[in-house]
Amino acid sequence: MSRTIHIVASGFLQRVDRVNDNGMVRLAWELERLDCTRNAVREHSYKDDYNQIANRLLAEKQERGPIRVRLYGYSYGGWWCMKLAWALSHRGIVVDSVVLSDPVRRYPHPFKWLALLPAEGGLLRIPLTFPDTTLVVKHFYQRQNLPCGFDVRLRGCEVPGTELRLTHQHMDNSDAFHIACLDAAQGRFDLKGKCEL
Repeated sequence: MSRTIHIVASGFLQRVDRVNDNGMVRLAWELERLDCTRNAVREHSYKDDYNQIANRLLAEKQERGPIRVRLYGYSYGGWWCMKLAWALSHRGIVVDSVVLSDPVRRYPHPFKWLALLPAEGGLLRIPLTFPDTTLVVKHFYQRQNLPCGFDVRLRGCEVPGTELRLTHQHMDNSDAFHIACLDAAQGRFDLKGKCEL
């Protein structure tokens, strides 16, 4: 029987010790309540080394048997989930599902300001592109303020997102986002709008 690993990635300026301000910590707690024996919930920052995490998951798979990976990310954490999905793909590990809230691409210094481009930013707003070893991606975005969620691509096509009428700073606490995460965690992922092979 395979184990399910749930990885929750927080965004810029989020701190794990400020629980009331961090919807991703609350999400991790909600996921932990689902099934403590078979499921593992791990919290990460967008600054964590996704290659090290991928190596750990590969070692875990080799040592303990099959694993299923599900990713949840907010803001820069959405970009980090994309980078982790690619790192896992290079190691032969499939990502079952990804749920993102207002995912923002992290550009290298001195181009970090590009993350603040409006949705109409043209060619400089590079979509978050997931590898073919990612089965399903669902994302939520907002257009109320900056930064605003980037487009998401899977298998060569754009993944339609769901627009929410919230500011970026409140997207991690969105009920719609949390419900989608809990549905994905329990294998009840809404496949409407997914990119067909």
